[in-house]
Amino acid sequence: MISIELPNIKCLQESHTQSISKVCLNKQCTEPRLICKQCIKKGFHQQHNEEVKGLNSLVDFIDTNNKLCDSICEKISKQGDLIMEAFFKIKNEIKNKHQIQKERFLKMDINQMNKAINQMFSLQDYKTNITNPIEDLQAEVKQKIDKLYQQLSIRTINFSEVSKDDEKSSSNLYNKGFNLFNSQEFDEALKVINQTLKLNPNNKDSLWCKGECLIMKNNLNEALNCYNQAISVDPKHLNSIAAKGDCLRGLGQFNEAIILYDQALSINPKHIDSLYGKGDCLREQGKFEESLKWLNQALSIQPQDYFSLQSKGVCLQELKKFSDALACYNQALKISSVDQFLIMRKNKCEEALKNK
Repeated sequence: MISIELPNIKCLQESHTQSISKVCLNKQCTEPRLICKQCIKKGFHQQHNEEVKGLNSLVDFIDTNNKLCDSICEKISKQGDLIMEAFFKIKNEIKNKHQIQKERFLKMDINQMNKAINQMFSLQDYKTNITNPIEDLQAEVKQKIDKLYQQLSIRTINFSEVSKDDEKSSSNLYNKGFNLFNSQEFDEALKVINQTLKLNPNNKDSLWCKGECLIMKNNLNEALNCYNQAISVDPKHLNSIAAKGDCLRGLGQFNEAIILYDQALSINPKHIDSLYGKGDCLREQGKFEESLKWLNQALSIQPQDYFSLQSKGVCLQELKKFSDALACYNQALKISSVDQFLIMRKNKCEEALKNK
């Protein structure tokens, strides 16, 4: 057990000359928690004397409390994700059933066209049936959450309050940590980023950067926890939302990752990483045509995006569009000429074209 000493903290009882040496850990106690030996002689905490411990017990007590706090916050985060997943599920289903590309419509036969037109009209009737209940549900949920928040705000101590000086120091130190991350010095970056979080546990940029460092060390689950903390500080923190999507994609949770990418794109429709990430998830699910739509959007903004070129090449190859796939691979290999995966893919395309 790690020992702690608080020798300079005077007892609350003005007539007592000794420093505090004990702590009361009885939940129902209403007397001062931190006491000195003179307090014990005066009869403080006699009803539950067995729960009066040495100060070293505070270490385990604080650790247990922090773990409970993390557990509650993680559960709330997961519950929030489930709600968002349900909303995005409805949204995606509406798009799948009622939204059609003109090019696709023109390729239909006449019977399919008639059905499609009727389905488009049904959307107008469906609008009221779907939006009104969702708006009512949103208002009800928000009211309950606001009430819970007000109950929490009644507390007189806020452990997350950070002084302006600590906040500024944390921000300045973050820049050093971020530069180390960019230099791929991940262990050193983590040391600095952890210092910033000691100064300001709510530094969302530091939480995101810590997650990125952990990803590079292949610690996806702990990285996911960092992104969740950053999002709890700022629900619109774009980097953390997209990074959480990347993390879930790395864990093979493609539907859940797409939900995060959609959230990120609702904040910034031109966010390259999210456009690529969503496209790559769809590729992993075998939805190559749909994947190309998102990858092409990413490449229209940044034509030399290596990962989008790579993923687009794979989609085109799977669709047996070997010449187009080959063009993507060649473009990507100009950026990174030693990628063995791309070289293997390129060779297979060239073989397929020779055998045509």
